[in-house]
Amino acid sequence: MGSFLITDVGLRASADRFSIRDARGQSARPAVRRVDGGLAVEGPVSIRAEYSVRKVDAIRFLDVTRDENRLHRDHEIVPGALTASRVVALLEVLAPDLVVTDVSMKFTAPCVYGARTLSIVRLSPEEDGTVTAEAETFHAGETAAKASIKAKVVPYSARAVPVADRKVNATHLGYVRDYFLSLGLDPEAYFHKGTLGAVGRAATCDHTYPIAYLASLPPGELVRRFEGQGGILNALSLQFGDAPRVPITGHELPEVALEHAKARPSLFARVVTRIVQGITTYGRGFALVMHRAASGGAAPQGE
Repeated sequence: MGSFLITDVGLRASADRFSIRDARGQSARPAVRRVDGGLAVEGPVSIRAEYSVRKVDAIRFLDVTRDENRLHRDHEIVPGALTASRVVALLEVLAPDLVVTDVSMKFTAPCVYGARTLSIVRLSPEEDGTVTAEAETFHAGETAAKASIKAKVVPYSARAVPVADRKVNATHLGYVRDYFLSLGLDPEAYFHKGTLGAVGRAATCDHTYPIAYLASLPPGELVRRFEGQGGILNALSLQFGDAPRVPITGHELPEVALEHAKARPSLFARVVTRIVQGITTYGRGFALVMHRAASGGAAPQGE
């Protein structure tokens, strides 16, 4: 069975109530054991995170992900991308050696500001060095969102992307910092995972965009590009594979390229999605959008 490290720094980074549960904890072969610098995860475990979203934090999230959806700014509906980020970003902060390669999410009911929300993430390390995470978010007694995440275990020291401080775009770095703060996470646990992480890690500052941030960008672009002819985001699937990490440099932010897939006689439109910077594609996938007329005024989270 493969294994990965949840760092002490990551455990201290969240402002939310969360716990890590090991169903084999009382057996001779527990899935989690204490090591220098954190917890070694060697088998299936679950993470339970309880939180509520303040509207001020959601608006900060919308600002840094460039989402002008009035549904979330003027009303009380939590952005679906924020709900998904609460899972993906938490994993990136807790376990720096996890490289997220695939993110799929489906939104089934809205969350509202200020109300208790519970996310349960089940992590399963595999023999081949991959980790599967299945997450379900509950709100007001029902399932609000589901996410399926795949990752590879690659020591951060082996994949660190050196970025000189003088090349870092300070404004864009601030966006990423605000992104983590909007999720109740300490951004320093992401940026300084080498310095603050497990014993023996190199003192490396991570000046690349988190996968969670890149995965949160398509909803805003959908609003900008297809307003008036689009609809409600029902599902989003993105594959990042072995693409290089995107450094926080240059004058341009990562962009989302969209195009309608082949039209189908359906209530849903399938929109091809790519995360790009310049001519380089860092992730690709699709968004499934329910037509406004078909939604009947319903308000799933992630339009």
